[in-house]
Amino acid sequence: MIFCIEGNIKILHWKGYLLKCHNLAHQNIATAIFCLPFRNDLFVAADTSFLINKQKVMNSSYLTNFSKALLTGVFAGISATFICIIYNVIFRDETRFQMFNIINVSSLIFGVNIAFMLIGIIYYWFIKYLKRGGEILYIVVFVLITIFSIVKTYGIQRTDDPAANIQFHHLLIAMIVIWSISASIGIPVMFHSKRFEEHVL
Repeated sequence: MIFCIEGNIKILHWKGYLLKCHNLAHQNIATAIFCLPFRNDLFVAADTSFLINKQKVMNSSYLTNFSKALLTGVFAGISATFICIIYNVIFRDETRFQMFNIINVSSLIFGVNIAFMLIGIIYYWFIKYLKRGGEILYIVVFVLITIFSIVKTYGIQRTDDPAANIQFHHLLIAMIVIWSISASIGIPVMFHSKRFEEHVL
C-alpha cells in the first residue's frame, strides 16, 4: 500500500487501484475506483482517516458481470437445493409418500445446481443484451415458465394410484415454486446486493 501526500492532498494507492473517499455519517470509507488508471485529477480530501475493505477490493478485481451472475446462480442453486431437500424430507414424513424415482436427494443436488448455473448464464444474457428491460423480461419469462410447468404437472400420471399421483403433483409443484422464486427473485436481488457481493462472492 502506498500513501502519498502532496501538499494538502492525500492520495491512497493499493495494488494499482486508486482509492477515493466517500464521506458517510460517522466514518470515512475508502472504496476502489476500479478499472481506472492512476490519474492526477482524482484526489481525496485532506486529513481524512480511511477504513479499507481489502476483501471488497480483492473480490472486485476479478468479478465481472458474467462471473458475478454465474456465481449468484450457483449460490441460488445451493440455497434452493437445501430448501427442497428439507421440504422433501418433511413432505414424505408427513404423507408417507414413497416414490423416489424422480425426486430424490441425488437428483436435487445435481439437477438443481447444474440448472441454476445455466440460469445464471441466462440471466447474464438478459441483462447484457436486452439492457434495461432485460431483467424485467427475465422475471416475466420465468414466471410464465413456472405457470406452464405447474399446469403440465397436473397431467403427469406416475402410478395407477390416484392418491399417490396427487401427492406427487403436490411435491413437484412445491419444488417448481421454490425453484421459480430462487431464479426469478433470488438471483436478481442477490446480483444487485452489495452485501452479498462483499461477504459471499
